[in-house]
Amino acid sequence: MRRRPRRRPPYLPPGNSERLYLSLPGADVGLLRFLLEGYGHVACMSVVDRYAAVVRLFFAPTAREEVLEFVAAAAHEIPGLVLRFDPRDRPGHDLTAQAACVSPP
Repeated sequence: MRRRPRRRPPYLPPGNSERLYLSLPGADVGLLRFLLEGYGHVACMSVVDRYAAVVRLFFAPTAREEVLEFVAAAAHEIPGLVLRFDPRDRPGHDLTAQAACVSPP
């Protein structure tokens, strides 16, 4: 019996992902997940520290502006939501979009 050739995916997934770390009140982690689902799953969320309520957002590099827009919109709904750490926050990177969204802790 001859095997069918495997179908190629309709697009190539990104080879790497970017991440952001957010801090928020512990009671609002579920709300953040709900808002992320409603915004079209622009990122995947995982809880890094449940006691400090730190979450990590994974996303494709091409969706960075969209994720920053989501964080800015979510900050209006969740008081206390702040960007805790951005690995790209190093000298030489453009921080104008990030600085406009949320203030650092």
